[in-house]
Amino acid sequence: MMKSISCFFVGRNIYSTFLHLTLLVLAIEVAILAKQNHELKEKIGQSLESLKIGDYFAMDDLVSLQPDYRIDSTSRYLLFIFTTTCPFCKQNLEHWNQVANKTWESNTHKLGISLDGVDETSRYLKDNNVVFPVVCSRDAKNFQKKNKIEIVPTTVARNDVGKVENMWAGLLNQKEIQEVIDACSHKLNH
Repeated sequence: MMKSISCFFVGRNIYSTFLHLTLLVLAIEVAILAKQNHELKEKIGQSLESLKIGDYFAMDDLVSLQPDYRIDSTSRYLLFIFTTTCPFCKQNLEHWNQVANKTWESNTHKLGISLDGVDETSRYLKDNNVVFPVVCSRDAKNFQKKNKIEIVPTTVARNDVGKVENMWAGLLNQKEIQEVIDACSHKLNH
């Protein structure tokens, strides 16, 4: 009887020790992974260059979905950049329509730029109310890289010499909607 009781406690002690060692090893692994994750994020952040005010915004490889719409690279534009699968882009669509309707008579052209293909974008436009013209990029990855687009939705105010005057990344809030409307109302600087 005494032998079975001592085995019971010794066995339990070994189990407890094993459990504690396992938890310690896992805690060390989590700490190492967290450090590596932090270092990786820093490296990625340093290697990515995002669009900023004053950058040139290229519109040379865009394809119009409306046969009569032509892009004039010497005009001022308010650009609405989106994908057809992005839920925040769909939410922003209402804000962009609001901006387009309120600034219709300004001399700033409003233009949606889809980062998806013509077929996907055409279906998207049929299913959603869009009050501004929309174009697609011939090569979305190259377009995003060239214009440093990392986030969708993105709203860009581009002046008549092709430079970014202002930009808003992500879902627009009420203050930003007013800023976008104001950007259309004021002459953009060169």
